[in-house]
Amino acid sequence: RMLSSTESEEDAINVYSAMWNRPACINIVLEKSIPYIVLKEVLKEKKYKNEIIISPFTKVKFIEEDKEKKIERNSKAVKVYNVELEKQHLDELEEKERTIQILMSK
Repeated sequence: RMLSSTESEEDAINVYSAMWNRPACINIVLEKSIPYIVLKEVLKEKKYKNEIIISPFTKVKFIEEDKEKKIERNSKAVKVYNVELEKQHLDELEEKERTIQILMSK
């Protein structure tokens, strides 16, 4: 499933999580070095006012379970987790490795 991301905890719990059978909400804390995109700045549409896209090249620094929260729209409860992400350091590919990757993708 796709993960939706928003800067609004209320939207995360009552809009996005309400649609899923086993909803969970993850509070993500980013290190300053992790880039992200604010969709409303790129797409210039109001419907994306709180949505963000986080760089995929990250790794989990720690996870902790937080309290459950009730969804306003139905009787479900949302499990809440706090996750801190850090920048993932990737080794640069050598020329031979890049060539193999390009050939494999064709």
